[in-house]
Formats: sequence, C-alpha cells, structure tokens
Amino acid sequence: MVKNRLLDLFLHILLVGALVFFTIFIYFEIKNIFLSYFIIILSTILFISKLINWKIIENLKHYKIKSNNYFNWLLTSILTYFVPVYCIVQEPHLIVNRYISILTFIIITILAIIGILIDKEIFIKNFKIKNYDEKTL
Repeated sequence: MVKNRLLDLFLHILLVGALVFFTIFIYFEIKNIFLSYFIIILSTILFISKLINWKIIENLKHYKIKSNNYFNWLLTSILTYFVPVYCIVQEPHLIVNRYISILTFIIITILAIIGILIDKEIFIKNFKIKNYDEKTL
C-alpha cells in the first residue's frame, strides 16, 4: 500500500505541475491542447482511483466513516478534480480579459493544492495508516 500512496502523491504533484505550466502558457498566450487533454485525463484517472480508495477504506470493518467526512471528500473532489477541468474546458469560450484569465488559473491551482492537502489530512487524521498497511499487505 505504500507504493500506492507514493504513486498517488506523484500523480497529484504531476497534476499541480501541469496546472502551473498551463497557467504559464496562458500568460505567454501559448495554446497547448495536449496539456489540456493531459490535465483532463489525469484528473479523471485520479478521481476514479480516489473513489476506489475511499470505497476500500469504507469497507474495512474497523473504520467508521463520520458524516462530516463525506462532505470533506466531496469538497476535496470538487477543488482538486472538477474545478480545474471545468475551467480548462470553458476557457476558450470565455470572453474576459487575459489577466483575469491568468488570475483565475492561479486561483484554481491554489485551490487544487488546498484540495490535495485537505485530502491527505483527512486520510491521516481519520485513519490509522499503520493498521491500514497491515490489513492490506
């Protein structure tokens, strides 16, 4: 399970890096359709893997999920996966100033980082990692 968490961390760092490069490309007015598709596909893969991980955690007998955690997981998903994809898909159709667009993507990148940190905090706070590794290995 340690390898899975390291892969998850690597993919999230890759997502944040792609969002940063996308923002830089927007600043220099460079259109990169491959980076847009990469962010959309990576967000989809990470969201599906996150759903699978949450279901595995939920099915473990010794772990009781609080109702507040569902809200936190929903918030994490929206901040990390849905908002960046939505803004990337809608960006060509927006009629706004270029600087507003750059500011929007900077805010989106910060929100994605916050979403990732919230997700890691939820996982560490509400679940004993040591027990999780022993049960799954």
